[in-house]
Amino acid sequence: MLRWIRIAFLTWTALQVTVLSADTLILQDGRSIKGEVSQNDSGNYVVKTKAGQVTFSSVDVAKWEKGDSVAVPVAPPSKPSAPLHESVPEVKAPPAAVMARAAKLVDQGYAALQAADAQAALENFQDAKSLWERQRIRIDLNHPQQFACIQGLGIAYLALGRYEKAGDPLDRIYPSRLRDRCLIINRAILDLVQKTNVSRGVKEMKDFLARQTENDEIALNVFGAGLALAGMDERFSQAPYFQSVVALYDAKNSELEATRSREGRWGAEWIAIDLLKKKRIAQRQGIVEFQQAVEAEQYAAGGVSAAQANADAAATNRISPAILNAALEKAHQQLKSSELRHHAAWKAIPRPDWPKTFAPVLPQSFGGLAFGTPIPAQVAIAIPAPPLVPPPTPKPVASEKIVTTMPPVIPVNPPEVANAPVMKAGKPTVSRYAVAVPVGPDLVVTAAAPLENATEFQLESPDGDSFKGELVRRDPVSKLALIRIAGKRMPYLNLAAGFNGGEVVCWGFPEVIIFVPIAEFLGGSATAPKAGAWTVSLRRHPRLIGAAILDGKGALVGITLGDRDTPATQMAAVTLEQLRAFLGTDAPRTVCSNPNPSGVMQLTASHEAQ
Repeated sequence: MLRWIRIAFLTWTALQVTVLSADTLILQDGRSIKGEVSQNDSGNYVVKTKAGQVTFSSVDVAKWEKGDSVAVPVAPPSKPSAPLHESVPEVKAPPAAVMARAAKLVDQGYAALQAADAQAALENFQDAKSLWERQRIRIDLNHPQQFACIQGLGIAYLALGRYEKAGDPLDRIYPSRLRDRCLIINRAILDLVQKTNVSRGVKEMKDFLARQTENDEIALNVFGAGLALAGMDERFSQAPYFQSVVALYDAKNSELEATRSREGRWGAEWIAIDLLKKKRIAQRQGIVEFQQAVEAEQYAAGGVSAAQANADAAATNRISPAILNAALEKAHQQLKSSELRHHAAWKAIPRPDWPKTFAPVLPQSFGGLAFGTPIPAQVAIAIPAPPLVPPPTPKPVASEKIVTTMPPVIPVNPPEVANAPVMKAGKPTVSRYAVAVPVGPDLVVTAAAPLENATEFQLESPDGDSFKGELVRRDPVSKLALIRIAGKRMPYLNLAAGFNGGEVVCWGFPEVIIFVPIAEFLGGSATAPKAGAWTVSLRRHPRLIGAAILDGKGALVGITLGDRDTPATQMAAVTLEQLRAFLGTDAPRTVCSNPNPSGVMQLTASHEAQ
């Protein structure tokens, strides 16, 4: 607090004579940036603010409103000013541009799912959803692209085993008219794993399979596993409804088995016919023994009732109460013995060892196979229907307010795969994003996780330039990666001499970029790093991993490692000492005279799925 009071007082003293009205740079996407504006030799616009320097390409600038020097007295502030990094301008963009950007992210998400990279898929779907929410575009669950995004979130969480997260998106879109095979099966998988709504999953799968005329082994396996789990409840398994559901399973299973002459199915496993016959004979024998045990228990229960009646009528029958009580005790022992036999026979029935979970399935437009299943090159993949993009709105005049609500979409039933245009399945490209922090004239550091398997590294700077990078090394211990940009010289951030905790500023990309990636600054604080994990507390989530953490003097003290679901107040980070050790001899020997924290770049790490 004293630090901000001191800063406020010095600022007031410096402004006693003259105040320079800040220039305003209005961008093509509607943003307004205030600061000291100038143009460099390349024609780009440079905006200097208290938080740093930002450069914009001339093609992104719509207007430059210059301020005037006016001598006015300035009253001293009554209270310390809030830190500048807590003010973030609202970003608005045309709805058509937002929808186009979101559509690309959704396509990238499904490409990652096809490549069995669930984390990359999750991040792309999260970005698309965040983009709509940020731009105040209502999510219509009957809109094909938005339905696909929410469904993709559920699939990605299922594939990552984060079942507590998968339920919300799957339940949210289940009432949609676009509900398809993929959604029905995946929610049944979630019910099977969580064991809370198994009966619901069994019913939904029963209704789905009853409508199918062709074999669907994946759906049948999920159905069978759900039946097996629900059937462990002995009383429920004897109910007429359950028996009717089992009959449907048996019929569909017989149809599937008819496709192979020498094999049959024991649970989800295909085995030789001879072995299958032995297993089924043993199962039928086990059921017979169970039924006999049930009948014996019923007989013993009748014996207890009779013995109890005799004991109650001892005076009338003129039989010794001791004899009748002994007979009653013996009847109770026989009943208890038959109950134990009953339960043992139930458990002893030979049953298939069904899987406890399954890999989620993809939509039919992406092959309809289970996650992680390689798609053969000769398989035809239906091209999904193009997203419904609202028509571009006319450019508003200065007094108009941009409305970014999506026009109503008439709900439609999902198109039949057979009628959709098809193409041969190719190798999808998987992309993940991170923040690249300049730490040398031609070096940037970032988080290592998004670079796994990546073969191409594209960096975008705030002035609209794009560069290709080359991976120098990845370190699994520090979880950092170093990338070199050949033929590029840039200002870089200097490492701090030390850090003992306090206020920090985080530079990154907390919002999805529609046009040029322009970094934003986030306020926060951190304690002094200790041995083990280090976390910082930020007021907003940086979204992309690898964001720069600076101290109050603008020196680099860490790099964030937390993912999208990590709370902003508990953001994992690499410490200054870990960063220094990772850079080693690659660290520059001279101090950069013009470090620019807003010069952090967005990194796209891509690879072609194998």
